Amino acid sequence: MIRVRRLVAFRFLRLAPLALLLSIGSACAGGRSASQPAGPPPTSATSKVTTAPATALAAAPQPAKRYSYPAASKGDVVEDYHGTRVADPYRWLEKADDPATTAWVAAENSLTRSVLDRPEREAIKARLTELFDYPKISIPEHKGNRYFFFKNTGLQNQSVYYVQEGLTGEPRVLIDPNAMSPDGTVALTNTSPNKDGRLLGYAISRSGSDRQEIFVRDVATGKDLPDKIVWVKFSGIA
Repeated sequence: MIRVRRLVAFRFLRLAPLALLLSIGSACAGGRSASQPAGPPPTSATSKVTTAPATALAAAPQPAKRYSYPAASKGDVVEDYHGTRVADPYRWLEKADDPATTAWVAAENSLTRSVLDRPEREAIKARLTELFDYPKISIPEHKGNRYFFFKNTGLQNQSVYYVQEGLTGEPRVLIDPNAMSPDGTVALTNTSPNKDGRLLGYAISRSGSDRQEIFVRDVATGKDLPDKIVWVKFSGIA
């Protein structure tokens, strides 16, 4: 009998906290419903809510400016590829030196400049020039007793390629791509000194072409050897 009483008392003690929480929750819910409704009060049939029109919340978008682009005439060129006829109406634009092509390109450039040449352009250019005008040096490449690296004084179109004898030697220019063409259309695209640092393989690209020319230069003299490879596309040197 005593064991039964103890079991009943134990179960009552386990359920007591739950009952207490439920009673507290009921009291809180009742208090809120009496003093603070859970949702907004119902509106009467005569109440009205005034909202601002959507157009008043945001300004009407301005219509985009329409540009008058130069007209490009269409030719009557049609190619027959194994029975499939393909029209190529702008074939005439492939003739870069044709007067019609140069006139069309000049008109396109004139329209472009009218958009880009604005008063704020000079201020932006001056700020960007200021930000880019600082010396830049690449990570040196150690070959033999020589160190090879690129250096730009700040605003050079292309970084100059230098070589230095040992850690205490005086750096000297090995390749200056800025001097390869008067109009700056020749770019130094690749450099690869050999293991002992005696020879340098380098590649150039003319007028932005994907096809490169590879040369070999004697590092000590700075003179190119007769070796030359042309029509190289998307390839390393070594």
